Amino acid sequence: MVYNSSGGIAMIRNTRKRCLFGVLAIVLSQLGLWTTSFAQGRPDIVWMRRGHTDWVHSVAFSPDGNYLASGSWDRTVRLWRVSDGALVRTLTGHTDWVRSVAFSPDGHYLASGSGLRVYLWRVSDGTLVRTLTGHTMDVLCLAFSPDGNYLASGSWREIRLWRVSDGVLVSTLTGHTERIDSIAFSPDGHHLASASFDRTIRLYWVADGLPVHAYDQEINTWVPSLQFSPDGHYFAYGQADGTVVLARNWSWRRMGDVNGDGCVDDADLLAVLFAFGQRSEDLPEDVDGNGVVDDVDLLRVLFYFGRGR
Repeated sequence: MVYNSSGGIAMIRNTRKRCLFGVLAIVLSQLGLWTTSFAQGRPDIVWMRRGHTDWVHSVAFSPDGNYLASGSWDRTVRLWRVSDGALVRTLTGHTDWVRSVAFSPDGHYLASGSGLRVYLWRVSDGTLVRTLTGHTMDVLCLAFSPDGNYLASGSWREIRLWRVSDGVLVSTLTGHTERIDSIAFSPDGHHLASASFDRTIRLYWVADGLPVHAYDQEINTWVPSLQFSPDGHYFAYGQADGTVVLARNWSWRRMGDVNGDGCVDDADLLAVLFAFGQRSEDLPEDVDGNGVVDDVDLLRVLFYFGRGR
């Protein structure tokens, strides 16, 4: 993605996979004439549209791939039809720059972060469903839980977890000492990870908002981006020095939730006891991943007993 100050937006074809919906890039130009000529000379650009009057800071595809949302410093969100680049509607009412946009998993809602507020819009008609207030500093990033029940908003030093159905603040997650630039739910929805300017990545339980782990291994600079792998076994993060890191997800089997139901309870304890002494490299009861179900695994389940739902 390339950012500039003119407010243009471009859809770029994924030439490697020869498909339309693969790579999205934001191409912002200084002059509208240059934008047109540039698009004509680039067969991989499907369409390019102007409309925003300031920087486009965030973009997101709807889950069904039919729409593209763009949030701008011009205090608007624009919804574009992917098939032809037509502007479907413009969402107005923000009182500050729009720094982040995110679709709910079912595509019914679009969230936007602007200033100290989070706005929740209905995609079908552009109606503002509710405004979430409470942050004391700018909202920088947003993420919906995989089941769509929760919306997380990251700001400076805190993350707020909201219930989508009624806008109730469920919990406030703390621990970071600087701004939070990226947040991501684990694929099973049980954990939320955050990356910060304070050079740490933190993991929290979604159910109760309690911290699970603070990760700073091999992190030498600002971490602006973070994402889980689809199976949840790994997470990747990007650093400001140009480094990309792929790491094992500490929440996968490490917190004592052997059966993956979101809580550490009797079922997990019994699973470890029945598998005690077994050796394998891929046993879910091998909580610490050392290849054998032993005392350490039992102690980990006991230590985290009661955590989660």
